[in-house]
Amino acid sequence: MVEWGGLLSRCRCMSTQGSNPCLSAHQPKYGEAMKYEIRRIEIWPVIKIVFILSLFLGFLIGLLYGGLFLMIDAFSQVAAESGFDELNTFGGGFVIFIIIAFTFGLSFIYTLGAVIFVVLYNLLAGSIGGLRFEIATIDDRQKELTPVG
Repeated sequence: MVEWGGLLSRCRCMSTQGSNPCLSAHQPKYGEAMKYEIRRIEIWPVIKIVFILSLFLGFLIGLLYGGLFLMIDAFSQVAAESGFDELNTFGGGFVIFIIIAFTFGLSFIYTLGAVIFVVLYNLLAGSIGGLRFEIATIDDRQKELTPVG
């Protein structure tokens, strides 16, 4: 027995000769709809993707806040020359700390949130069913552009 399938479905066939009979038997005709249900989401791929994306996002947010603190620092130096010594100044080390803190802090928080979401989704999908969606086939002839006018 050969097993084909992915995250959403499984297909079992007894034959391994020629083309895949399972996939050819399940090819919808024009206008037919395929229905899928996401029953379970694997945690490890979600962790990897969310962590990498949130590293990038956290770095960008850290750069924005670092630039903001540099502008505040420049303003406080100008204000100190005018007699306002009460404003604090932020050094370059503080800006680097902010960038690193946002990068790794947001990555940790977003990854933890994604793990909690996936665990809750898997629990709920196992008991009440997962997300269902329907995909319809499109005829290749419909992709041609028709003139307007």
